[in-house]
Amino acid sequence: MSHLATPETFEARNPNHPTGFEIPRLGELWVIERTHYLAQTENSSHESSNKSVGYWIGGFGLGESMEDLSPLLNAVTDCLPEQKPRQICGLGLPEEVLQGIDSGVDLFDASYIYNLTTGGFAVTFPLERIVRNVSDSKLSNKGSDGTKINLNNAVYR
Repeated sequence: MSHLATPETFEARNPNHPTGFEIPRLGELWVIERTHYLAQTENSSHESSNKSVGYWIGGFGLGESMEDLSPLLNAVTDCLPEQKPRQICGLGLPEEVLQGIDSGVDLFDASYIYNLTTGGFAVTFPLERIVRNVSDSKLSNKGSDGTKINLNNAVYR
């Protein structure tokens, strides 16, 4: 569950602080939610482009293909000012994050690394591009598939 901060939240006084410290206003991230209708998404982004100090972009990571991801991201980010921060939720795979960076996204709210580490995996980045067959994509008996290693495998104990 997320909580949206309001200007009143930032301007509220802290009754527990001896001086009644006033919390400074930090600004807002304007929410832009991607839809299945490209024109509607573009219109929403365009209308939002002058409304805030930054943007929180949602509606991604819901099964769109890698081929569809760049045009969808660009439909949102092309209308937004480059000097304002852009945060996105739902992109987590390294390939998705790279596409997000290419489309001008600055911040990523992703759980990919967290899910890997809690499952006992570590991410690896080979120095040379490895061309693999689809059948090779499962973890080998070495506990690795070229992108991650299984730290629970006996090889790493």
